[in-house]
Amino acid sequence: GVLLFLCSLLAFINLQHMPVAEFTAIGMLTPLAVTVLARFVLHEHVTPLRWVLILGGMVGALLIVQPGAQMSLATAWLPLLMVVVYASFQVLTSLMARTEEPVTLHFYTGWIGTAIATCLVLGWWTTDLTWAQWAMLLVLGVAGTLGHYLLILAFARSAASRVTPFLYTGIAFATFGGWLVCSHVPNSLAFTGMLLIVGCGLLAGWVTLREQRPGTTS
Repeated sequence: GVLLFLCSLLAFINLQHMPVAEFTAIGMLTPLAVTVLARFVLHEHVTPLRWVLILGGMVGALLIVQPGAQMSLATAWLPLLMVVVYASFQVLTSLMARTEEPVTLHFYTGWIGTAIATCLVLGWWTTDLTWAQWAMLLVLGVAGTLGHYLLILAFARSAASRVTPFLYTGIAFATFGGWLVCSHVPNSLAFTGMLLIVGCGLLAGWVTLREQRPGTTS
């Protein structure tokens, strides 16, 4: 619950500094970050090819963030911090989904974050919002809750390596949404970085599926 709250907080902060398409692409580094956590936290073996893919993803992230150009050097590290937090959340979710009911996980992670946010927002909350703003907050809450629950269901019913490649379709939706709502189109460097992250992530997923086949060695 704490990890999910921190991830949401960092997401809102990052969206103040970068467009939604680039933000979504940075979030797609999470599967590669999970590999790093598996190596140093769970002490799993990571092949040289995976390290190359992780490096490629990091290069893609730098092309998107473009420290000093799109984002100031003081805030350029925030997207990567969000990725680390989100990767930690996914690792724990994947582990706990094997023994816990999806509804249980969804309930506790959601309400823990709600309790923390309620305590922190007491000094800043204001109710002078328009009906349109209330409606957008409602849609945001429903979409986030539904997306979180579907993610838990996916991890409970299939291996993480089979789930994560589908997450990359989010970049296409975010790019279209950013253009439709904010009239923003990623520049050539950012678009190259997005393609690099998608390519490295999909290849990492393919390597995982190949390693999981009986009789296949890494």
